[in-house]
Amino acid sequence: MSSSNDLVADELRVIRAALEVSGDADKAQDWFRHTPLPCFSGRTAWQLVREGRAGDVLRYIASFDAGCVG
Repeated sequence: MSSSNDLVADELRVIRAALEVSGDADKAQDWFRHTPLPCFSGRTAWQLVREGRAGDVLRYIASFDAGCVG
């Protein structure tokens, strides 16, 4: 299991990546905590990061930036 420092660092990396795509800090944080992601069985980015899957979420966000999903 990740340490709490690693968890916080992963959360911040994901929120920053979401901010780069959305351009709005409030929207990025709301998305991170509350938006169910269908391709991850409806789990939120926050839930996935807590499961140790920050890399998966970052790749998902990168796919938006590349125009692959959405």
